[in-house]
Amino acid sequence: MKSNKLVKDLDTFNIIVKGDCIRGNILSKSDIRIDGEVIGAVKSEGEIIIGPEAYIEGNIIACELIVEGCIKGTVYVKKKIHVKSTAKIDGNITCAEYVLDLGAIYNGTCRMEELK
Repeated sequence: MKSNKLVKDLDTFNIIVKGDCIRGNILSKSDIRIDGEVIGAVKSEGEIIIGPEAYIEGNIIACELIVEGCIKGTVYVKKKIHVKSTAKIDGNITCAEYVLDLGAIYNGTCRMEELK
């Protein structure tokens, strides 16, 4: 198995694969990777990774967030959000740390503060 940030111990990692569509809220104590579609809120006490072909329509709450796909909703991140070059976000962001790669599309306001 490759050793990088996007590959973790599958026993503690939730994956929504490309082609899956979930309508409803997701609440998790562990990390989540989303490569499919979610219509509803997503909340994790860990890290959320939004893959390059993922689409989320709903609010997101996470400890850390990596975005490569599309989000339409309000985002709250306790620590760091990393918006990659393939990402598109339509909505407001509140976070402690913010990284925006060249090429990313972001429409909204960003408020940086230490969240608890």
